[in-house]
Amino acid sequence: MWKFQRNSYLCLILCAHARRIGVGERARIDNQQQCNNPPSKLKMKQLHTLKTLIGALRRGVLMLCLLLASQGAMAQGWELRQLKGKYLEGELVPTEKREKWGFADERGRMVIKNIFQSVTPFTDSLARVEFADKWGVLRRDATYLFEPQFDSITPFVNGSAWVENLGKWGVVNSDGMVAFEPQFDAPAEWQAEGLAWVARAGRWGLIDRQGVVLFDFVVEQRPEFDDGGRCWARWDGKWGLLRNDGAVVFDAQMDSKPEFFNGIAWQRWQNGWGAISADGKVLFEPLIEDKPFFEEGVSWSR
Repeated sequence: MWKFQRNSYLCLILCAHARRIGVGERARIDNQQQCNNPPSKLKMKQLHTLKTLIGALRRGVLMLCLLLASQGAMAQGWELRQLKGKYLEGELVPTEKREKWGFADERGRMVIKNIFQSVTPFTDSLARVEFADKWGVLRRDATYLFEPQFDSITPFVNGSAWVENLGKWGVVNSDGMVAFEPQFDAPAEWQAEGLAWVARAGRWGLIDRQGVVLFDFVVEQRPEFDDGGRCWARWDGKWGLLRNDGAVVFDAQMDSKPEFFNGIAWQRWQNGWGAISADGKVLFEPLIEDKPFFEEGVSWSR
């Protein structure tokens, strides 16, 4: 827009200057013709050449003005078509100018200054912005929900986002409150119940959205839960069965992870071999001395 206005001002200045030259020369020539001292033939030839040059100058200036004005209008029109084609009415559009980002309205007018290194589109009236290599959260009225202070920030989901500082992760809320400071090894996906399994110092535990620990950080690997919300996990050097809400279905006392066949696994615990189901129910107490080997569904055991 500022280029278009600048070109318009330039056109007006050139036209005025050309008009002033032409009017001044015409007046001088008419004044000489009205006097009783007519110019010589050589002088008349020079004056005719000057008038021709002035006419050509004025036509050239006029064409230049039309060209500059048309280029400004075309550039402005292209920008408007791009915005209107990609964004809904009333949307604040991420816009880059001079390698900096800001936000423009649907008419292409900058409503939030282009001072940011990077921005994301507004979602639920909030946008993530990067300034001086730090990320913050911006409202639609150009005020900060969180000033740029984080090394990284994830999109808001259900009113909360994970933020990173110095390699540790915490959570902030869309109401401007910090749920808990960065302290975990990586961001995690929240379950429907508002719980998440996260790692701290290489061990996994369960927290809620306020950062309250519901299962201590003792699990050695990231839990992978089945469709029933259960997972065999290793902690305290033994294997046990967990639910995704942190409840212990089968305490950690097995030497190895169970391998199930037809829904049953023979495992060693409490100094004997017994049978368990996939949901952690004991089908045969651990009384057998050696691991049974079945043939046609039958095994000799002691």
